[in-house]
Amino acid sequence: MSIKPRQSRVNPSSSEETSWEAVEIVAEDGRRYRVRWAGNDPNTGKPWPLAWVDTSRCSLDLIDEWERKKGAHPTVV
Repeated sequence: MSIKPRQSRVNPSSSEETSWEAVEIVAEDGRRYRVRWAGNDPNTGKPWPLAWVDTSRCSLDLIDEWERKKGAHPTVV
């Protein structure tokens, strides 16, 4: 679903970069996208919580898929 299958963010507890796989964008607020992550939290077995991500951190394919989804369902935002 995304051109860049991994979303890169810097882990605040270290200077090393950590990546998470973004499955889809589910909402937006103008400057951020709410993202659903792939996989489950190994501690709980539940899906990772949705997170707000700056628009610059999302791949073009992920954004294009979101725009197509909004076009197909105009009430989605």
